[in-house]
Amino acid sequence: FPDSDRHFVLCALARVLRDAGIPQDKAERIILTGYDYSQNPNPNNVVNSKHIAGVYTAKETTHLYGYPYLVSRLGKEVTDAILDALGIKKAVLNAARRAFTEVGIATRFVDENLADFRYVTDLKEWRYWDSKAWEPDACRNLIRRIGEMGDLFRQEEKDLAIDYTRYGVLKGQKAQSSLTGDELEEWKELNLSINVKMSLQKAVKWVESAKAVDAISKLASADRRIQAHSTEFDANPELINCINGVVNLRTKELLPHDRKLMLTSLCPTEYSPNATCPQFEKAIVDYARCGDNEQPELLEFKHRFFGYCVTGYITEKIIPVVHGTADTGKSSELRCIKETLGPDYQWVISLTPIIPQR
Repeated sequence: FPDSDRHFVLCALARVLRDAGIPQDKAERIILTGYDYSQNPNPNNVVNSKHIAGVYTAKETTHLYGYPYLVSRLGKEVTDAILDALGIKKAVLNAARRAFTEVGIATRFVDENLADFRYVTDLKEWRYWDSKAWEPDACRNLIRRIGEMGDLFRQEEKDLAIDYTRYGVLKGQKAQSSLTGDELEEWKELNLSINVKMSLQKAVKWVESAKAVDAISKLASADRRIQAHSTEFDANPELINCINGVVNLRTKELLPHDRKLMLTSLCPTEYSPNATCPQFEKAIVDYARCGDNEQPELLEFKHRFFGYCVTGYITEKIIPVVHGTADTGKSSELRCIKETLGPDYQWVISLTPIIPQR
C-alpha cells in the first residue's frame, strides 16, 4: 500500500483491537512491532503511539470503520486470518460493534456481502454478481444470503466456548468481593462472552424470520458502501461481456470476468479471436448483390454497421431500414447477428412510436 493507505489500514486494525477489548498498550506493541518487521519499516513515522491513542479515544462516529475497512482493503479471508492469528473472537468483536441490533445485523450483512451485491439508488433495485455479470436480483439471492446469516450466527454461538464451572467460581468470589485484579478481568471476559452467546441465540431467531428480510434489505440499502448509480454500470462502450470473458473491442483482447468492470449484460457466444465464419461471410456478400452485380459500398457499410452495433456508442443518429424483395436473406442476416449477440445486447423496438399517426 501507499503510506496513506497503510496508515488507515493500521488505524482500522487498531479499531478492531479496541473493539475486541485489547488494552491500548498491547495494541500499540502489536501494531508498531508488526509494522517494523514488515517489508516497509516505519521510516516516515506513518503510524505512531499518538495515532493509536486517537483511535482508542475516538467516538463511535469516527471514520475509522475497523473491521469493514480492513475487509474492503485486505479482503475478508485475509482479515479473518489476522483475527485468528491475534486470538480475537469474532463474535465478541461483533458484539462490541453492536452487531446484534437490527442496524448492526444489516451492517454485518454488508460486511459479509459487499463483493456480491449493489443497491442501485436511482432505480431502487438490488443487483447481484453471478460470477459473469451484475444481474437484477429481484431479492432472490438477497433473501438466500440473509437466511444464511442465521447459520453464520449459529456457528459463532457454537464456537464461543465458555467455562461455566470457572464462571460459577468467579461469580461466588465476586459476591464476596474477593476477586483479584486478574480474576476481575477474567470475570468480565466470561460475563461478556455469556451475553454475546445469548445475543447470538436471539439474532438467529430474528434473522430467520420473514420481517428480517425487509428490515435488513432496507437498512443495508442505506449503507453507502453498497450503493451504486445506474450510470456506473456498462460505462465502457468498448467492452462486450461474452460467456468466456470480456472482449476489448478496440484491442481484441479477452479479459477475465471482473465485477469491477460493472457489466450487466452477457453475450451467450464464446469469443475466439481465430474463429472463422465462411458461411456467414459468403451469405453477407450474396445479400449485398443487386442481381449479378456486387455492391462493395453496401458490403463495406454493413461490416461497419454491424461492428458499430456491437459497441456501446450511440453517436450515430440513424435508423437503418432493411428493404428489398422477398426471400433475399434480409431477416436471416439480422437473425444471425441477433442470435450471436443474445437478448442482452440487442432487442426489437416497436415502430409505433416512430411512425406518424393520423
